[in-house]
Amino acid sequence: GDFFCKFCMEELSNIYMHCDGCEKLLNKDFNICSNCHKEGKYKVSFYQMHPFSTKRFSVLNHTGNMTQERAARCPCKNGKPCNNCNFCTGCSCKCHQQ
Repeated sequence: GDFFCKFCMEELSNIYMHCDGCEKLLNKDFNICSNCHKEGKYKVSFYQMHPFSTKRFSVLNHTGNMTQERAARCPCKNGKPCNNCNFCTGCSCKCHQQ
């Protein structure tokens, strides 16, 4: 479960990294070890957290590399503004990068 790194599956020590976006938007723990964090693995474009949905929306799954800077009325038309950061949940949400 929650006490293993999402990427390398190693048991977490006392020092690990936690995604605030997964906590705030998904009410789930996304924990990774400090080595995988150092390698930037949290910046993956997608990590499925929802049990059924494979959609790349920040309100459904971990999305660590959204690089757009689009807010309301986003031309991608794939998401609404995030309630937390106000960027588009389909292409620009910054919550999973913290």
